[in-house]
Amino acid sequence: MKHDPVARCGSTLSTVRLHTNQALTVSLPRNARVIAAEGGVELAFLDPTLDWLGEAAPVNRLKLYEGDSYVIERSCYATVSGASSAVALVHIQIASAVPFIVWLRTWFARRMIMNRTSAALRKAR
Repeated sequence: MKHDPVARCGSTLSTVRLHTNQALTVSLPRNARVIAAEGGVELAFLDPTLDWLGEAAPVNRLKLYEGDSYVIERSCYATVSGASSAVALVHIQIASAVPFIVWLRTWFARRMIMNRTSAALRKAR
């Protein structure tokens, strides 16, 4: 996966080119965006809200045409395949909460350093 500077902050963008009769099965996390950049793409995944049905869960099939996108509501395994006989280009954008987590860890680290230095200054007096 490569980082795209145009993508949203904290997201990862992966580009996949699918030729005729090719399919890609991938685990997609929640809030991942599948974008059909060139050609038509078919997206198939089991309904994650009915995973308790096991193999009997209905399969959702979506056709994305060039320029269309779909946001995955819940984590699932999805199969992406070309909907036409032409080559299809798909972008998979995975959003992450990493910037917030990094900010939170940095904030806690600064608080700990400030507490330690103020305690050391009090001892020095």
